[in-house]
Amino acid sequence: MIRFPHIRPLTLCVMAAAGFASASLQAQSNAEATFAGGCFWCMEPPYDKQVGVSATISGYMGGELENPTYEQISRGGTGHIEVVQIEYDDTQINYEQLLEIFWRNIDPFAVNRQFCDSGDQYRSAIFYSNDEERELAEASKAEMEARFDQEVTTDILPASEFWTAEEYHQDYYQKNPLRYQFYRLSCGRDDRLEEVWGEEAGGPTFEYPPPASLENAKTVYPPWRFFRERFSTRLAPLVTLFDDAPFIWAKRHFSTKVESQH
Repeated sequence: MIRFPHIRPLTLCVMAAAGFASASLQAQSNAEATFAGGCFWCMEPPYDKQVGVSATISGYMGGELENPTYEQISRGGTGHIEVVQIEYDDTQINYEQLLEIFWRNIDPFAVNRQFCDSGDQYRSAIFYSNDEERELAEASKAEMEARFDQEVTTDILPASEFWTAEEYHQDYYQKNPLRYQFYRLSCGRDDRLEEVWGEEAGGPTFEYPPPASLENAKTVYPPWRFFRERFSTRLAPLVTLFDDAPFIWAKRHFSTKVESQH
């Protein structure tokens, strides 16, 4: 048993009560957000690095088929979209900040595709769970349209049943960094993001607690730049790694030149 000889019983009671209050606050502040930005592998890294984000989960949303598989989704026609569900503490990072990250990781002008992945299962979308999220999503979309003076094709949809994707999809960029980066580069994702967003591509990293200046809260160093700077000259031999079934489609697209839609 651990003893605290210099702490009075009343003080111990206050400390214990504070601990329970903190745990209760943490439980109350847990929240979820669901975004579709094309390949869900690529939508996990920008959120995983944020303070306040406890998990990112790749999955499917929007269709009526129960317990869909990746093979069914990738063929199209189910109505589902590849999404990433973000679990976060809304006392450390808020929904508006998650939206800011979202926009800077997608091509907001692409129709029924994102980068080299085509089909309505890869379209961009924001799934809202309540009126507040819907209003924030609509306001942010209007802001993007005003900024670019162009129609933004991203859908804003009510959240429906979330189906977790197969285990090999989860944290794919961490489990298979070279294969992930080969796909990402060959898909033209980063080139298109830079074309649309410039230095903002990849989104900011928010700190907690936020500093006095919002500008100081952002570190614009997208995670994909590290991979590109480190591995871009070493990728050619990696095509031999794409042997198993989940990467057949990556082989098909790796030489695809992404057409500008902006």
